[in-house]
Amino acid sequence: MERSELIDIVKRPLSPDTQLEVPASREEYEQVQEMLENEQVRYSQLWYDGTKNVAIVVAAPSPLHSRMAIELVTNMREEVKGSRGMDDEIAGGLSLDSDTTNTEGSTTRAWDSALFYTEDDDETLMIAVEVGFSQTYESLRAAISWCVCALRCRLGIAMNIREEKLEEPLQVQHYASRHKVDNAIAEAKEEFRRQVVDSPFGPLVWKRVRWMGKISSVELQTFCAPDESYIPETLLHPTQSFARNNLEG
Repeated sequence: MERSELIDIVKRPLSPDTQLEVPASREEYEQVQEMLENEQVRYSQLWYDGTKNVAIVVAAPSPLHSRMAIELVTNMREEVKGSRGMDDEIAGGLSLDSDTTNTEGSTTRAWDSALFYTEDDDETLMIAVEVGFSQTYESLRAAISWCVCALRCRLGIAMNIREEKLEEPLQVQHYASRHKVDNAIAEAKEEFRRQVVDSPFGPLVWKRVRWMGKISSVELQTFCAPDESYIPETLLHPTQSFARNNLEG
């Protein structure tokens, strides 16, 4: 296919948790997505917003980012399964997912973590979690609010991780090939996993660069469509908010 801005960005090394919107047709998105699948590239991930006609390029998440989302949904599932009087068939129909795209109409997206319920081979997206890390909270809230309607999930949870101010800005890293990019990502992820054990709330440092400051607070907001008649263009207001500060210990 003809080289495009989308291909150039997909092949560019990106800092952890980065999301970039690129104007693109659905056809162009599908061609680039097929290219990524053929090359078996785990990251960057590619989503599509059919309302705005943009492809969304998603960089690899930080280990802390991934772990918080997955553990939150895992705890929810275990709470449901442990409820007194819960039918075993219902409890057995709950499953977790953090690596599968979901398509509704012209919109394709993956979640940081999600809880599904399966009955008679019919899978329903019940709870979806999106984590904002070193990005604006407003964009995170708008994204999950809109996706609750667009992807028909029953409940959306926006998790915003606030960090203390970094002493120095992140430095752009340049690599000569995709192979070197993949090796650098694998090396960084392994180093971050090691550091998270000793410093679960940061900071994370790799090659003398602080990729994440010390976390000062975590905020949760929930979104729920009142009925199935809501359209994808609708933005919902959060129904509940929670905040956790002073994360020492």
